[in-house]
Amino acid sequence: MMSEPKVIINEFLTFVQNKIDILDELSIVQICASNFSISEISDGKAIAFDSISSNGRIIARKGEDKAKKDIKDVIKLLKESEPSTQPYFVAKDLNRLPPVSFDHVDVTRLLKDLTILKSEMNIIKTTIKEQSDRYNECIERVNNTRRRVSRRPSYRESPSQ
Repeated sequence: MMSEPKVIINEFLTFVQNKIDILDELSIVQICASNFSISEISDGKAIAFDSISSNGRIIARKGEDKAKKDIKDVIKLLKESEPSTQPYFVAKDLNRLPPVSFDHVDVTRLLKDLTILKSEMNIIKTTIKEQSDRYNECIERVNNTRRRVSRRPSYRESPSQ
């Protein structure tokens, strides 16, 4: 029996986990670096590596871009680990989660998704058209058969008088 994933309260990890499929890596790094403190980011990284089993080990970052490198490490860990093995990261204070404006959305990803949706919609339209044509053909056959049967003389014997 599989156990339920753990629930861990951490606003930084909540934001990254929930935006990883919506925003590009650079946007996540920029938003997190400007909205979370260095200690929130490093604590979040330690929590993520402690709670998610991975083949990699935690790398102690140094230098002026330490926070950005830590954010990238968390993104990499979340992308490379199976979502079903990840805990649920939740926010205690929703006001701590940074808002995401249209400026941060990856327009090329949106266009790619839109192209995929258009393609899938065309496939659905084609399939429905083919099924409709087959249905109409079947109805026509049934109607033709009914007409032929109704034209045939009846072979029943008439009652004798």
